Amino acid sequence: MKLSPLIDQRIADLQRACEHSYMKRCTGMRRFNEDYRECTRQVGRKYIKLIYPQGSVFAFIDKDGNVYKPASWASPQRDACGVPDVRYRLQDDSSYDEAIKRCDWAGGFLYK
Repeated sequence: MKLSPLIDQRIADLQRACEHSYMKRCTGMRRFNEDYRECTRQVGRKYIKLIYPQGSVFAFIDKDGNVYKPASWASPQRDACGVPDVRYRLQDDSSYDEAIKRCDWAGGFLYK
């Protein structure tokens, strides 16, 4: 999947914001898990999956930079008409800023 440099950079920023949120939340806790904070990407045919090492999908992102809440390991959540429900648009500066500002390690920012 070919991504524009802007989208690629903004996905990396979203990954870092998620990792920072986890570090901020768990610093000083005995339950801190060093592996959990590292969010990786898996590039597929239609979507990029942001995945934690435990195997849970954090978010789906398409080549246009649209961010989706996951419904399962294999697909994003869809609306009543069966169309994937866009939560943020990484190409739009205001939507991107909102995603970075609200990003949390558990993916709660993807829920409306």
